Amino acid sequence: MGARLALAVLTALSAITGAAAEAWRFPPRPIRSEWCEAHLRVPTKTAARPGPLKLDGARAYWREIVDAVDESDVRQVVVVGVPQVGKTTISRAIVLAQGDVDRAPMLFAGPDKLYTQQERDNLYAMAEASRALRHRIPPPHRRNDRAIDLDQCLIHLGWSGSKQTLSGRSCKVVACSEVDRWSSPVDLAAQRVKAFPASSTVIYESSPLGTLSTIWELYQGSDRRTFHVPCPKCGHFQELRFFVHRKGDHQGCGGVAGLKRDGEYVTPEEARKAAYYVCEHGCRITDDDKPAMIARGRWVPEGRRVSKQGKLTGRAKYPGRRRGYHLSALLSPAQTFGDLAEDFLRKRTESLGMERFWNDVLGKPYTPRGKIPRWQELGKRLAGAHPRGQIPPWVYFLAGAADVQEDEVYWSVWGFGDRCTSALVDFGRLARPAGEEGRELNGDLDQLDAVLDRRWPVMGENPLGYQSLMLSRFGIDSGYRLHAVLAFVRAHPGDKVVAIAGDPKPVPGVPYRPQVLERNTRTGEVYPEGSKRWVIDTGQYKTDLVDRWSADLRQPGVCWLPRDILETDDGEYFLRQSTNDRPVDQRKRGKPTRIWEPITDEMGVDYWDTWVYARCMADQVVGGEWDCRQWPWIQRQGTGDGGQGTGEEEVWAAR
Repeated sequence: MGARLALAVLTALSAITGAAAEAWRFPPRPIRSEWCEAHLRVPTKTAARPGPLKLDGARAYWREIVDAVDESDVRQVVVVGVPQVGKTTISRAIVLAQGDVDRAPMLFAGPDKLYTQQERDNLYAMAEASRALRHRIPPPHRRNDRAIDLDQCLIHLGWSGSKQTLSGRSCKVVACSEVDRWSSPVDLAAQRVKAFPASSTVIYESSPLGTLSTIWELYQGSDRRTFHVPCPKCGHFQELRFFVHRKGDHQGCGGVAGLKRDGEYVTPEEARKAAYYVCEHGCRITDDDKPAMIARGRWVPEGRRVSKQGKLTGRAKYPGRRRGYHLSALLSPAQTFGDLAEDFLRKRTESLGMERFWNDVLGKPYTPRGKIPRWQELGKRLAGAHPRGQIPPWVYFLAGAADVQEDEVYWSVWGFGDRCTSALVDFGRLARPAGEEGRELNGDLDQLDAVLDRRWPVMGENPLGYQSLMLSRFGIDSGYRLHAVLAFVRAHPGDKVVAIAGDPKPVPGVPYRPQVLERNTRTGEVYPEGSKRWVIDTGQYKTDLVDRWSADLRQPGVCWLPRDILETDDGEYFLRQSTNDRPVDQRKRGKPTRIWEPITDEMGVDYWDTWVYARCMADQVVGGEWDCRQWPWIQRQGTGDGGQGTGEEEVWAAR
């Protein structure tokens, strides 16, 4: 009896002890992706597709990325994503889940203060739509620019250029948004996790911009994961690509098809209707197949593959401590294969279009194809059918530019047609008259009036019926003799003649922008009221033009030169200067940067600068729209006077 009683007491004590231990045990840590799906809603005012957040089906590629933040062996997560794949919404979800999944301090940092403030408001709006968070956030009048308050979890706010907001308090998780737009190195924000050496995570997220990219550089230092999907016909797993393989076992497959017919590109409208995807094994895949493919997709580190059964095989080339994820527009449920094909065919002939296609569709920094050729090769390859001084019949308007030096002015005039096809019409060098010295004398600039007032003959008639054309827009470089250039521009009212300069602080994706000149920053001298010039990102234009030098001459967008350019000394000089510039990659303030510098100091690049500036002037004439059917003056065809009166002035006014 005593033994039974003792056993019963021990059993009761064991049950009580177990219950007490269970009561004091920390609840299991929720999985971040499951928490987001269970608790978060996308509010109407912050997204085009409001409603419960879903990480399956067409958005299945986001689940692993969300959960990677909490994996114990992952210290860095890099996301290279294009617009329209849900990047912004998922980034907000990762941040807000911190309040429940991992109640530790966090830093959210953006490219500038305004961006961070806007994201703070969007994050609060998303929290207000969540039953799990709405009771834990402060009322609007108690919110500030320092942190997002989720009750027991603070998400500190910071922005590029502000050392105070990027350093200081320790954080377990740091999220850096749109890092390609940062003006300061992203490493400063990452220093905040040093107090959590064994459990911290730094997240870098951005769309790539330009030809060099911070986010792409970070991705290259990761395990470089790509999303592989199964073919609905043969089951073969593969990465969705835009361009088909050019060589190897899958040559001609593994990309978007329907771009060409008989070796020639079709029109954008035809491609939108006819495009489809061709599997690496040759199967035809349509837009209807894409949702199911993405739902079954897998993230695959570089060096590994996926079997037909959906299992990873092989060995990863790089360790998974630094995770990298690349998302192109082919994963977007809003983009069909036809949409992407049409976009490519339009951008391939637009000014700076291919750079935007690589950034916004492929999710990669633009890789220029062209190389700097020898001057003789350039002259032979691009020699057109028109002689110097005459306009090809396909030209709609003229634009030009002048590069001003201390004692001379270089100029060139270009004709432009549909799809940014261009032709060098004429060029020259204007020297100061003999005996003229001093900055107050500008006899070389004054000679430009003859260029501005000149009519160049068309070889027959242009598409609008004109037999001669005058300049529509002309830019004058103001890097030297600024006061003289501004005075010359003011002497020519209207916007036909403008002052220009290279942009010392170019903004990615902004090829040119206006700049109001108030006073000389060095001397304090006040400029005349209304002084303005356009600052130009010459690097973007140079990259685009060099690519066009090696483009298919049968397609629109070629830069044609006069057929006799190699027959004269000044033609040779024009070509030598145009091929005397090369790109050099370097780091500036911790960011990858590309500059252009002369190949040899014995030869200038003045004519090349006029080519680049003239191209920008043409962009301003058409507003960046290079489909001639969209130009306002197309409707005026036949209303001119054959170049005998004010024909070109009518074209300019119509713009």
